[in-house]
Amino acid sequence: MDAQRKLATQYLTEARKLFTEGKTGYQEGEAGLALLRSYRAMPKNRPLIKFLSEDGVKVTLNRAENHYMQEQSKHMHEADEPLLFTIDEKNRQVELTNEVVNICPSTIQIRSFLYSRILWRKCNLSRTAAN
Repeated sequence: MDAQRKLATQYLTEARKLFTEGKTGYQEGEAGLALLRSYRAMPKNRPLIKFLSEDGVKVTLNRAENHYMQEQSKHMHEADEPLLFTIDEKNRQVELTNEVVNICPSTIQIRSFLYSRILWRKCNLSRTAAN
């Protein structure tokens, strides 16, 4: 989690710098891609939320997201590649990326743990709803 937070902060800092330089595109080395990576890494990050409230920043993020989401997210892997996991709030999904394997070789154990936590939570929610 700390490594992911560090990546999100790094991409946010890069996005701010590129945005002030006027490089608002969505290719590598432009603010849109750095902003999208920061958003996909930690969408609830307070500094990110504050930066998104500035003029034109949310538009830049939306343009980058639309570019990488076109053709059923065909190019999203390019944006997600350096991240450890991605958080998709719209679809309520968390996905581990291949970068996790480089840091933690026991990825299978991590996935098993995450899936078991999700199933446990669903079971508890359905039990409380039934009562």
